[in-house]
Amino acid sequence: MLKKVIASLENSEIRKMGDYDYVITPLLDGIPSFDPILLREIVNVIKRKIDLSNIDKILCIESMGIPFATALSLDTEIPFEIIRKRKYDLPGEVQVNQETGYSKGNLYINYLKKGEKVIIIEDVVSTGGTLIATINTLKNMGIEISNVIAIVEKYGGKKTVEKETGVPLLTMVKLNITNGKIMVKSLV
Repeated sequence: MLKKVIASLENSEIRKMGDYDYVITPLLDGIPSFDPILLREIVNVIKRKIDLSNIDKILCIESMGIPFATALSLDTEIPFEIIRKRKYDLPGEVQVNQETGYSKGNLYINYLKKGEKVIIIEDVVSTGGTLIATINTLKNMGIEISNVIAIVEKYGGKKTVEKETGVPLLTMVKLNITNGKIMVKSLV
């Protein structure tokens, strides 16, 4: 079912950023070339696992959530919003303070209305910092989060997100790196 996704991850390169193993793959970085079959596999799993019938918007976090949200939006005709890394000073803009395993920064949410029902799609959950900050901010805004999806799970981020937010997180594959070797397990 996720044959191309797993093969893409298994054939990735690893770069160290401090103590963090950074995996270079189309799914997480957009390089090398992004095979559209990867997107099709991911969209098919989402449609099979998640009830999208009452979703108002698909949310993604800049930048690597964008290809997944775009593909899902095209297939389902559900509009999507991008949670941006740049401040626009638009009316109602909400700032998210986030910290990951290798960076800190702010994200900005625009054009969401209290009561909207959304799903969030993200490329990877590692430490959980980005998703925890985003989910908690959305809850404070009165947004109803139906589901959260991360394509790749690394380290303990999934459990941390679920514990800190109370929101279940669907991950599709679990990626482990041991002695410089990537091992991938399908979870769906």
